[in-house]
Amino acid sequence: MSLIPQLYTGNQHELNRMIGFQNIMNNLGYVVGSLAICYLVTLSWHAVFLVYIIAIPVLLAFKIWVQLPNATRKAKDSSISMHNLTKFVHPVIIWISIMVLLIYIFYMALATLIVDAGLGNESTASLLLALLAAIGIPISAAFDWLEQRLHKFVFPLCLAFNASGFFLISTAHHFWILVIGCIILGSGFGLVMPFIFKWIDNVSAKNAVNFSTTIVLIMMDIGCTISPLVIALIDHTARGALFSSAIFFTLLTIYGLFKSLKHTFIK
Repeated sequence: MSLIPQLYTGNQHELNRMIGFQNIMNNLGYVVGSLAICYLVTLSWHAVFLVYIIAIPVLLAFKIWVQLPNATRKAKDSSISMHNLTKFVHPVIIWISIMVLLIYIFYMALATLIVDAGLGNESTASLLLALLAAIGIPISAAFDWLEQRLHKFVFPLCLAFNASGFFLISTAHHFWILVIGCIILGSGFGLVMPFIFKWIDNVSAKNAVNFSTTIVLIMMDIGCTISPLVIALIDHTARGALFSSAIFFTLLTIYGLFKSLKHTFIK
């Protein structure tokens, strides 16, 4: 992900399309992985880990076909010391990292609700998560079109979709309400990450995009890891946890709308 801004410099339209395409492939991988887990979980919980085998051909394909620009190769030889760390990390990147951490903490409680509320089993949860990711595919494809027209207002729009989706899911007592909530949530999530990665590229120095993106990706993984612990502290029920997610995204939507009106997101 961090290489995309370096491979598509000087062409914002092409960069937008590539960021959207990257998110499409990410969602497609999530769909395939979720469907594979649907089957593997019926064999045993050990078999679920076989899904990671798919990473091997991806790494080989990247090594064979992706050519890194010379600037990226030279950057590998330079190190970042603690002395010049503040020069590489823009203050906005710290805020983006914290925001991504919170987004993924509140995002990962969906599967727990499906099982705990009796709306389905583990396989049903995987199917709905696959649906959520599948909805994000056409939405991500439209990122460039939306960004060209809405600009800074894409961010509060996608956050509003997330808040609405979480609210419907947290109050769902019927399976089809849950499905509608997942469709709305998938629409929002198909835009939020492309916007955030575009935001990182806008505020980071060209020689710091790699490092800044890495920080955000690490915070994303930390958010996924600690999500069950944090959610359990907030509320002991899955519905309460998801309703907390709806509240969080509502507050984030208000913040995003305020900042968009102040013209401070995208330069």
